[in-house]
Amino acid sequence: MMNNTIYIAGPDGIGKTTFLHCIKDTIKDKKTCHIWIRSPKIISKPLMALCRLVGLTQYKTIDGIKYGSHNFYKSTVVSWLFPIFQLLDFKIKWLFEKRKINKTDVVFFDRFSLDTLADLMVDTHKMDMHKSWIGKQFITLFPWNTITLTFHTHHLRNNHLT
Repeated sequence: MMNNTIYIAGPDGIGKTTFLHCIKDTIKDKKTCHIWIRSPKIISKPLMALCRLVGLTQYKTIDGIKYGSHNFYKSTVVSWLFPIFQLLDFKIKWLFEKRKINKTDVVFFDRFSLDTLADLMVDTHKMDMHKSWIGKQFITLFPWNTITLTFHTHHLRNNHLT
């Protein structure tokens, strides 16, 4: 389906979206499409609300930035059910997003299926989920022949990258 795809991966706040915009500015001769799908909440929204009520999801605000943590591993039912709901949510969202893409577009994936899978692995403490049927479903959603750029840092200090 897509020939020109670039996936930008890395931790939150490292500058992926800023870098993406720089690349887009340098290839003005081509039409681009920016895809950002990370843990969509469609079917899973009621389960997320329940998790918030029972304390499996918690939020903190630090220096004006809201941070959330999901402790789905504390519930066998939630750690089993939430990944299934997230897969369904992701597939629904992806159906709508891929309609925006033309065959000649350069497509930038800022957040996509691998990010959602990684989030699920952390939230459920199932670090081998990528080997399961659900993990393989997320992996197969990732387009072939995608150039992947991975950003990383060795030190995060005072909310600034060093």
